[in-house]
Amino acid sequence: MANPDHALPSSWRSSVSPNGTPGGDDSAPFTGNPTDDLAHDGYNVFLEYAMGTSDGSNSSIPNLQLGNETVAGGTENHLTILFRINLAAVGLSYVLQASDDLSAWDTVAGMTHLWITNNGDGTATLKYQSTAPSNGLPEKNFYRIQVSGSL
Repeated sequence: MANPDHALPSSWRSSVSPNGTPGGDDSAPFTGNPTDDLAHDGYNVFLEYAMGTSDGSNSSIPNLQLGNETVAGGTENHLTILFRINLAAVGLSYVLQASDDLSAWDTVAGMTHLWITNNGDGTATLKYQSTAPSNGLPEKNFYRIQVSGSL
């Protein structure tokens, strides 16, 4: 992006460092074969790059953290989903998806982005929460993150 419109939020991204990098670029473009799995842990290097994990270690794997929490001021539990992203990765899109059969996947509707926290290690944690109470959600559902972007 040679001359981004600085008035647009999409022209900005969180810095890798909590203190920022004024006048610098701390992005790290993806390099390598996106389908390789160097750690032989079932996760390709592109997914590990996007999620801020290491393909050099089979103990550092991408994950979703599901929870069931009460909304502030409310009495009913709501589904929460947390996941990490690589702050140095640019041009990527993260989409929450759900399936009831692990075959057909759809974008999750009814989720609100609550916050993003810089973890201080080059990653950030994102938290989403369902707008409907948990007891109104499908009884059996599977969740995943679809990551896409230009390589």
